[in-house]
Amino acid sequence: MAEWIIVAGVSLTVFAVWWWARGTKQPPPFPDIGSPIASARVIYNTSDISLDNKKIAELINQSTSETVARAEDVPLLNTVFPLVRVTAPVSYVVVVNDHQDVAEELKELADAAEKENQLPKELLDKLRRCNASLDLSSANSPVKMTSKAIVVEAKTDLDPTSPPVLKVIQALETATHGLSFNCVDGKWLTR
Repeated sequence: MAEWIIVAGVSLTVFAVWWWARGTKQPPPFPDIGSPIASARVIYNTSDISLDNKKIAELINQSTSETVARAEDVPLLNTVFPLVRVTAPVSYVVVVNDHQDVAEELKELADAAEKENQLPKELLDKLRRCNASLDLSSANSPVKMTSKAIVVEAKTDLDPTSPPVLKVIQALETATHGLSFNCVDGKWLTR
């Protein structure tokens, strides 16, 4: 469901950019917000911790000396899209996903984990109380623009199990008292 909301937002932006560009010779630049498809999620309860993009960037930068992250407020239509851009040693973006439907989506994820015996009962109970996630996705989401179409290539080329990414995921999991999920292969990364 969260991916659907992000895809809908990207689609609306694409349409708005196309509409604006119809009467001009050159299309405006598409905002660089990364892929709308999450590669990993750090799932948490907002009553345990309050996060914004500045705090997330700070947590990521503190996780290792090699990691470089910065908070960005990217203009998107008539609003601002807050994200954290990690540029080293691996490039990706982190977005707070605290939309009102996330809690229900996470309960469904808990039901699936329970059905497949993926998590112990105490972690399933914890997951069912969660209502937000930090979604990590590829920074590489190329935009191809022509006079007739705008195509956003959404992909998941971020490997959540690569050591530099996994180290950040684990640091965010610890800071949020949350759980981690690898969206690429459908497995829990929780320690």
